[in-house]
Amino acid sequence: MKGILTGSRYWTNVPQLERELDALNLTFLAVGDCPCQRCKRLEECDPACPGVQSADAIGFRWAKRKGIPGRLYRANWGRFRNAAGPIRSERMVRDNLDATVALACIVDFDVCKGTRRCAQFIRDILKFEPREIAERKETT
Repeated sequence: MKGILTGSRYWTNVPQLERELDALNLTFLAVGDCPCQRCKRLEECDPACPGVQSADAIGFRWAKRKGIPGRLYRANWGRFRNAAGPIRSERMVRDNLDATVALACIVDFDVCKGTRRCAQFIRDILKFEPREIAERKETT
């Protein structure tokens, strides 16, 4: 099953997202790249970067650990400025027209405007509803 992951840069619940991904039996995962403009690629991201704990970063590391192929989609902030995120999200969806599942990881819909926009691209282009996951705070 081919999937798309879009999510908040503020997502921190690693176990919750990994459980969701484990349940999908994915064979491919498309994710956005680190939302930090300083970073070149997710795998080279500085540990202090806020993108390190994003839903995208968690999904990328999960797929890599499981041996699941995928693709990182990077926003070109220098060239497109504020339009970079939406351009990247639409490209990620259009490049994966055969995706059968999509996860939208939400911390707060008022904060997660990029996630909300990508979810709308999925609805408009792929013609299915992405599965929205609200972050839960884990108790120990």
